[in-house]
Amino acid sequence: MPTDPGFMISCSSDKSIKFWNIEEEKCYLSLDEAHDSPIYSLVKTDNGKIVSSSFSKIKVYDLD
Repeated sequence: MPTDPGFMISCSSDKSIKFWNIEEEKCYLSLDEAHDSPIYSLVKTDNGKIVSSSFSKIKVYDLD
């Protein structure tokens, strides 16, 4: 599960959100074109959601 310990979540100017397996040092899941413009911030909430923001939008992803 991408929210378990041992995983990291990143966002990028290429408009993607990536879930990384730190122990295996590889990308577990990639949400390409998650936004229409570069993603500037991302946070994982305590209730299992990912909130990301780009220039003009905020999106919420439910990981449960």
